[in-house]
Amino acid sequence: MTTTSSFVSTRVVPLVFAILISVAHLGAKPCPDLVDRWPYGTTSAVAVSGNLAFYGTGSVLRIADVSDPAFPQPIGEIPLPGAIRGIAISGDHAIVANDKHGLRIIDVSTPSNPREVAHLMTPGRPRSVAIQNGIAYVADYNQGLHIVDVTIPGQPVSISSLDTPHLAYDVEVSGNRAYLADDAGGLRIIDIQNPAEPAPVWVDNWPRQAWDVALWGDFVLVTDPWHGLMIIQVQGVATPERVGLFEIGEVAIGVDAAGDFAFVGARESGFLVLDISTPSDPNLVSSLTVDGSSAWLSISEDHAYVTAASEGLRVIDIENPLAPAEVGSLPASGSVNDVKRVGDYLYLASGLNGLQILSATPDGGFTPVGAIDTPGTARRLEVVDDLVFVADENSGVRVIDASSPSEPIEIGFFDPGSFIAHDLRVVDGLAYVADGAQKFRIIDFHDPATPVELGSVPLSETPRGIDHSGDHVFLIGSSNLWIINVFDPEHPVPIASMDHDYGQDIFVEGSFAYIAAAQAGLTVVDVAAPSNPLIVGWFDTDGNAYGVAVSSGKAYLGMLSKGLYVLDVSNPTDPFEAGKLTTAGSAGQVSIVDCRVYIADGGTGVAVSRLCDRLHCDQPDSGGTLDRTAHLD
Repeated sequence: MTTTSSFVSTRVVPLVFAILISVAHLGAKPCPDLVDRWPYGTTSAVAVSGNLAFYGTGSVLRIADVSDPAFPQPIGEIPLPGAIRGIAISGDHAIVANDKHGLRIIDVSTPSNPREVAHLMTPGRPRSVAIQNGIAYVADYNQGLHIVDVTIPGQPVSISSLDTPHLAYDVEVSGNRAYLADDAGGLRIIDIQNPAEPAPVWVDNWPRQAWDVALWGDFVLVTDPWHGLMIIQVQGVATPERVGLFEIGEVAIGVDAAGDFAFVGARESGFLVLDISTPSDPNLVSSLTVDGSSAWLSISEDHAYVTAASEGLRVIDIENPLAPAEVGSLPASGSVNDVKRVGDYLYLASGLNGLQILSATPDGGFTPVGAIDTPGTARRLEVVDDLVFVADENSGVRVIDASSPSEPIEIGFFDPGSFIAHDLRVVDGLAYVADGAQKFRIIDFHDPATPVELGSVPLSETPRGIDHSGDHVFLIGSSNLWIINVFDPEHPVPIASMDHDYGQDIFVEGSFAYIAAAQAGLTVVDVAAPSNPLIVGWFDTDGNAYGVAVSSGKAYLGMLSKGLYVLDVSNPTDPFEAGKLTTAGSAGQVSIVDCRVYIADGGTGVAVSRLCDRLHCDQPDSGGTLDRTAHLD
């Protein structure tokens, strides 16, 4: 046995300890990092090939058998990292425009088991894709047109790019021409005879915006959300020229054509059919109301497949264009505006889809177990014991009994009219509500079936967020912070207000209020003396801060398209950036439970990150609900 001296210099111990800490931190996972997600959401893209419909719901590519369009059957799906904006089918592969996550190549030769074989990051954020002769033409949003060789699907290669002045939303190709809808830049025609050197040929920037493009014989159809449908002749003339316009009078989004008819997805009116047999004189011949917000569409034989956001995919029979009829549908999960976790369940405020309840599964992920459609738009929620309180916008506050998560039932509501429930906090049977009708309300829900309003305070503008601490309620609007004493709920007393720009959400911890302030980032307000709030710190982010939660000296900001930002606020007067996480969609409200951050990611569901707290959360999960997450590459 070899012996060594037990003497160790005390001057060495701190150095060794520091080295051990450094090594431990080098081996630690980055934070924030994605550990779980619920990737389902709104339906936003569709392509049909043969008897198969390919459509996006949130960040999931789904495949459905539509051999009987009246009874479409989902047969396969694959989660992708980003929102699905566009889909093109080329042989046994689906080429997916995956927004912030580039171009994804999916092998769909076995529709029940699609698998990703490659991906390629483009300079921008792909919104649409068209395929011709093994070449993918990508409408790359803020980077114009990007061209990719996909002749070997597993090895996509960028060929070239052509930047445009505005935002490329859609692209179609025919022969040596690409037709690009460039938002405020109108329709752009691009020479692609040599894909390595695309060249501008012609632009029509008369409309305010161009969003979608469809090819129809010698003509191109273009939707302008503010002016309707434009018809441009591009063949048989020396120079392309606009020959027809149909003013729809509302937001026109998607377009496709078949025979002598153009089919348009309109946000409010639904599905519109125009006779374009005389291109210079298009006429509306029929329309069909579609549940949800009608948007993008694809025509296949006698049927139109229409994305309807929260209402999923709708199948419309157009054999007789004068009398279109909806014959089938596939559901969607809706847009997640707020998320709370209690025990083994996630509760989602899902906009037009109401309340959804998910159960955490032992091997990671979540399974839907129950849902109830509220009459309005579920915007925020609070969970207290077995009751879920939903801020349902124009339908007030709804109270849902979720003691049986698979069968939630409404047991009461407060909706006096002229009431827009934007946000709420529920404490000891009282609901403190930010009313979009420029008011703060206190509602007694001790008996949920017969709620009673106790008191209210008129406000100078619409409150967007609310929090509660002790005897005070804090409300934030786009230009004001209000602090109200609620010690006597029947007589709430405003004690302070402060000018503050761009407020979206507020979180109070200890002596400080943290405000998500849109393009102004994070503002920290000292509220130790509630009657005299003082701004003491701020951090100017490079995006729009929409939601905020604070834990263990870190502020977690939902930054819409920028994802999740983490700011170190251990010194509230000097916040600094501590990390970022790109989410699939539009990160909004944030909530924290144990060592997890739950992010309402809009149309792409829910993202879950680790809490950035090395002291309490940096060890591998050892049991309980934290075992139910798995790292996603």
